[in-house]
Amino acid sequence: MPPISFMKIALIGTGPSRFDFLEEIRSYPAIMTCSKSHDWLLEQGIVPTYHVDIDPKEHKIPSRIDARVKYYVNGVHDTYRAILPNQYSAFRRGTQCGDTALTLAYHLGYREIHCYGFDACGKGDEEFVLEGKSYRVNDNLLGSIHCFEEAAKRLSGVKVTVHGDGLLRAYLDKKYGTKIS
Repeated sequence: MPPISFMKIALIGTGPSRFDFLEEIRSYPAIMTCSKSHDWLLEQGIVPTYHVDIDPKEHKIPSRIDARVKYYVNGVHDTYRAILPNQYSAFRRGTQCGDTALTLAYHLGYREIHCYGFDACGKGDEEFVLEGKSYRVNDNLLGSIHCFEEAAKRLSGVKVTVHGDGLLRAYLDKKYGTKIS
């Protein structure tokens, strides 16, 4: 195993920017998916290393289970119990999937974390403007920015990079530059 400071992982959310980085995502030695990004990656022929689910409702449960994936599920849910007997780990979640995935990646030993599809925009009836660019948001998406930022700041010795052109990246770039370290 390489020294812990060199362990690199890609976290994949469900935001639209993930579609722009498929080949880059494919190159990572470890990949952690959140929510429905699991199914999307499998459809692209990429098997994630880990999958995180903080809200295991019927419509969010992966449609295809792969024995090569380690599943981390918030609590014990009957549907997961049925489709993943002895194949998942229950854990206590964060506030959003992004901050939960960041924290879990850290505890698994990853110190270089690249985030794709964590846009914090794209859905919603509200408009949020930052640096002259307009983003479609809702209260949940706006709240996810704070949760992600706070989780990233708590991770000592970790380099977090958010890829894409969503609101989360724009906000973090404005506040911290290109990376939260």
